[in-house]
Amino acid sequence: MTTPVDPVRAAFVSQSYRTSEAVDYTVLALYPTANQIEIDTPFDATTAGTLATTMLNATKGAAQTYTMTIDGLITLADLAGTVPQYTFTSSTFGVSARVCRLVSFKTDWINNRTQITVRG
Repeated sequence: MTTPVDPVRAAFVSQSYRTSEAVDYTVLALYPTANQIEIDTPFDATTAGTLATTMLNATKGAAQTYTMTIDGLITLADLAGTVPQYTFTSSTFGVSARVCRLVSFKTDWINNRTQITVRG
């Protein structure tokens, strides 16, 4: 015995691809070798479009990333509500009081340290 397939679901899974793309051609004109970011998600088209636009707006400006280790732990609870920002100064990188936003972190629970990557 076979179970009938919902026609809406059948149409959805039979599509060869389902993507949403946000492109800012002014960014591509300035940075023709900019990386394209692809993320597979289970989102519907509206949610995926919102995510793509949000990510493009957050990353379309020129910026540098820095990776460093700080004392103390960062956990997911620290990200509730907003993404942390840091003011970064480094004579090594020639940076003074640059405001950077956290883009990733790796917590070392044993040594009470966190490796962070910031962008700004």
